[in-house]
Amino acid sequence: MEFSPLPEILQKPLLVAESETDNVKIKGKESGRRYIQVEHEGNQLILEVKRSGLILIGNKLYRLKGSNPSDIDFRTDPFGGQILEIAEVEISYTNELSSIFGQMNIETPSIPVGSYKYQVTYNGKTCVATIYEVKGDTRVDEFLMDKEQHLLAIEYMSGNPVQEIESLSDIFYRFGVQAGSLLRIINEHNITWNRITKIYPGNAHIGNYVIFEGKPGETFLGIVDLDAATTWRDKTDMDRVRRSDIRKLINGTRKIESHSHSVRMPKIEGRKTTPYRTRFVDGFKSGYRNPSIKPIPTEDVAKALEDFSLNYVRNFLEYTRGIRDVDGKFKEDLQRLSQALEFI
Repeated sequence: MEFSPLPEILQKPLLVAESETDNVKIKGKESGRRYIQVEHEGNQLILEVKRSGLILIGNKLYRLKGSNPSDIDFRTDPFGGQILEIAEVEISYTNELSSIFGQMNIETPSIPVGSYKYQVTYNGKTCVATIYEVKGDTRVDEFLMDKEQHLLAIEYMSGNPVQEIESLSDIFYRFGVQAGSLLRIINEHNITWNRITKIYPGNAHIGNYVIFEGKPGETFLGIVDLDAATTWRDKTDMDRVRRSDIRKLINGTRKIESHSHSVRMPKIEGRKTTPYRTRFVDGFKSGYRNPSIKPIPTEDVAKALEDFSLNYVRNFLEYTRGIRDVDGKFKEDLQRLSQALEFI
């Protein structure tokens, strides 16, 4: 692998620190966790591990993918890392998609600029981390769940459905159009996100769409996590995987999950989806049928977030006004409020 020069701090292998008391050389932000169900003394437990990190150096943002290697099995990878062969697949497809989209004047969110080889091995294979220079790393599922936490908290406290914010729904629809368009374009180049249909969801989920700003004032989505991408010669085999990817993405988007790329949220009874998920899926279907990559003005995204925040505050104030008026329920409602605020 040959890359452009890296900042000095990144030129020697770094590992994700488990805490700030470790020998921390540079502070960064977490970028994604992996979750796996394991059995321990007859109980099913969810094991999670930090896998990657974001580091800002000057005005450039770098993502270190797989920088917490271990010998714990995660399908075909070490739990917190990557093996060399899979990292090379991802680098190759990241570059290929950059070329495809670049010819269409469509911006992409990341470029590979380096890699580390660790002394840790997995099934006798070298563990590595790939270094990407990125324009952003906010995933669609993170963005979506962050808004849902607030919406669901108010519903939980008040017992009444909260009205959707039309401007925010419109942003999710436009995100969906971009997401469907991007997937349609790579499919037209005989590339699928996954190579098989059995793993659920594989890489075909909204946590692998990144929200980023290309040119100033223009917001885009980009496709990442291409370590299982495949180019097909047989159209029949490709169509089977292509349909599976679409089905997994749509079904996975509709359902409220307990965790996303790096956000965890408790299960909320009674809610199976939200209007924002529905609008994203509607946009995705439209974009896949008729691909159209148009930048979303960043000011539109900012306005939608402002509308959402004002609505949340308004609903919160109305609720607190209500519990002050009913002394008999005051203590009970405060307990519900406290529970809800735990995940805001």
